[in-house]
Amino acid sequence: MITFKNIFCKVRHSLYVRLLLSALVMLFSVGWQATEQDSSNLWAEDIEAFRTLFFEIDQSYAPDARVQAEKLLLDLKSEAEHLSHAEFELRLATIASLADNGHTFLMTPRWTEVFNRLPVKFLIASDDLFIAQTDESHAGLMGSRVVTIEGRSWEEIQEIWRGYQGGLIGWRQQFIYFFLESPEILQAAGIARYPDRVSLKVEKENGETADVVIEARSDLPPLEGFEALLAPDRIVYLSRQLPAGTHTIMPLYLQDLDQPFFWKPLPAHDAVYIQFKTNADFSGERDITDFVNEVTEMLHKDKPRFIILDQRFNFGGDLNNTRNLMQLLPKIVGPQGLVFAISSGRTFSAGTSSLGYLKQAGQKRVIIVGEPVGGRLNFWSEGDILVLPVSGATLLYATERHNYITGCQEDDCHNSIKRFPIRIKTLEPDHHIVRTYEDFAQGRDPSMEKVMELIEAVSD
Repeated sequence: MITFKNIFCKVRHSLYVRLLLSALVMLFSVGWQATEQDSSNLWAEDIEAFRTLFFEIDQSYAPDARVQAEKLLLDLKSEAEHLSHAEFELRLATIASLADNGHTFLMTPRWTEVFNRLPVKFLIASDDLFIAQTDESHAGLMGSRVVTIEGRSWEEIQEIWRGYQGGLIGWRQQFIYFFLESPEILQAAGIARYPDRVSLKVEKENGETADVVIEARSDLPPLEGFEALLAPDRIVYLSRQLPAGTHTIMPLYLQDLDQPFFWKPLPAHDAVYIQFKTNADFSGERDITDFVNEVTEMLHKDKPRFIILDQRFNFGGDLNNTRNLMQLLPKIVGPQGLVFAISSGRTFSAGTSSLGYLKQAGQKRVIIVGEPVGGRLNFWSEGDILVLPVSGATLLYATERHNYITGCQEDDCHNSIKRFPIRIKTLEPDHHIVRTYEDFAQGRDPSMEKVMELIEAVSD
C-alpha cells in the first residue's frame, strides 16, 4: 500500500519531500487564500513572511542584487494596498528573480488554481511559439504559430518574463506557460488590455495569418499535488493528452510516460537506453534505489558498447541516488565504447549533478547531445518551500552552494558535493540539436536520431 510515510522514507533527502509537504498544506488548509475584497488590507502579513522566511534566508543574491531587491521590497510594502492579487504575486516574483538563481523563484504552476486561463496550451519549440492543444471551439488554431501576443513579439514576451524568473533560459521557459496562459496575469504584467481575454496574431498551418481573441475560462481543472508546484514537462503533458493511435509508434523518450525512470536494451546496436525523468522516487511505485541496482546488475552482465542516458526530463531530486551509477557508466562501455547523454533545459538540479558526475568520470567518452542544461555549474540550492499565509504564493529559496567548476570546497558548499566533488569545465552539448514543432507533431526525436547516427558511424 502506498502511504505518505512510504513516500517520505524513500525520498526524505530530496527536494521532493518539501514539495509534497507544501502540496499537502495547499490541499488541506482552509481559508489560506484571501478574497479580492479583503486581500488589499492583508498583504502586509505576506510581505513580512516573505522578508523573514524567504529574503533574509536565501543566500543566492549577489550584493548589488540584494540591495536592489531590498529597495523593491520597501516599495512593495508602501504600495501593496493598491495591488490586485495577480499584481502582488508578480511583484514578489520580480524580487525573487533578482537572485538570478534557478532554485530561487516564485512557483507559477499553482496559478492554474488561482487565476483564470485560456483554453489553449502553448508549446515552445526551437522555431517559435505554437498552439499545441485547444478546446473544441478553437480547434482551427491547432498547430498555429503565435506571431504576437497583445501586439508583442515572442522575443519581447520572453524578455518581460525574464524579469519575473531568474536562471538560464531553458529552465525559465518551463514556467512561462503559466504566465502566457492567464489573461489576469498578463494584464497585471501590463501586457493584456483586459483580464478575461487575450488578443493573438497567429500564422496557421496553411500559411494564412489571423487576428484572434481568446477568452479565458475559470472552469479548467488546475494542476494538482506535486505538479502544482513544479511544472510537468509540456511535451510530456501534451503527449499524455494525445488520442490513442496518434503516432503509430511513440518515440522511445515518450514511452512509459508515467514511469519516473526506465531502461530498454537496444541489442541491434549493442546499446542500452536509460531514462531518468527525476532523481527520486516521487510516485511511490518505483524505488529509485531498486531501479539503480537493477540497471547496475544488467550493465555488469551485458556490458554494452554504447549507453544512452536520457536526462532531458530530469529536473532533480537527490543527487546521491545516481552518483555511483553515473561514475560506473564509462567503465562499463570501456575504452572502445561511448556514453551518449541527452540533455535539455529541463535537465536541472540533481539532473545536472548526475550529468556532471558522468562527464567527470568519462571525459571525452561522454558525448552530450541535445539542448543546453537548465542550470549553471555554480548555483545555490538546498533550501525549502515557503507558502505565504494570505495570498498562498509559493516560493523556493536556496541556502547552500553547488560549484561544479571548482569542486566546491568553500565553507558554504553543500556537504554531499564537498565529500564527492564535481570538477568539470562545461556541460555544453557536443552536438546541439533543435526540436521543431513539426518534430513533435510528427513524433520524431531528433536528439535520439543524432545519437543513432553517431553510433552507426563508430560501428562501421
